[in-house]
Amino acid sequence: MRLPAVVLGGVLAFVLGSPAGADEVRLTPKRGERPAAGARAAQDRAAKEEDGRAAELAARVEAGLTRARQGGHLHLLAGVADRLAAAEYFAGKLGRPLYRVDLCSIVSKYVGETEQQLVALFDKAAAAQTVLFVDNADALFGRRDPGAEEDGNRRLRGAARLLERLEVHQGQVLLAVKEKTDLDAAFRRRMHSIVELPAPPAQDRRAVWESTRCGR
Repeated sequence: MRLPAVVLGGVLAFVLGSPAGADEVRLTPKRGERPAAGARAAQDRAAKEEDGRAAELAARVEAGLTRARQGGHLHLLAGVADRLAAAEYFAGKLGRPLYRVDLCSIVSKYVGETEQQLVALFDKAAAAQTVLFVDNADALFGRRDPGAEEDGNRRLRGAARLLERLEVHQGQVLLAVKEKTDLDAAFRRRMHSIVELPAPPAQDRRAVWESTRCGR
């Protein structure tokens, strides 16, 4: 049998079927606990902050949409949080489905194999007339390493070829990274717009950062 739950003085308690006529139980909040009114006020503040973040996110993405409507199709989304939400908003405003590719799960140590997989995915996205969302783009299009060995240089050349392929892609392309400087400067200059997303609340930043690392 499912037990009904009630909130008494800010504490969630289960009602265990007290005998009829039993005295009403009242729980006094422990020191440091918020009373119900305080909890509601905190919830209201959190809701307002969330609404404010959503409005700010929409306003920033609108800049990219303006460039898209002017003919630009390569866009960079830079932010620790809300990258997917921004991409969904972008695609929704254009009336297009969103096709997400997470480079963390695709990039292989075999550069040629990675290229082949990505070209096939790009073609599929173009055929379906979707907005192509390439998340964790720095896994392939990251900054150059001056001391890179031949494998690193070969990967960079492969990334350059893929970016050239994206430049002629028939559709909108969103590359997403945590910080805009995570994308190689030469590649960054080829973007038609750069949208810097709002930072998450301070208390959530570490958790969000960790959750978006490649390999997780």
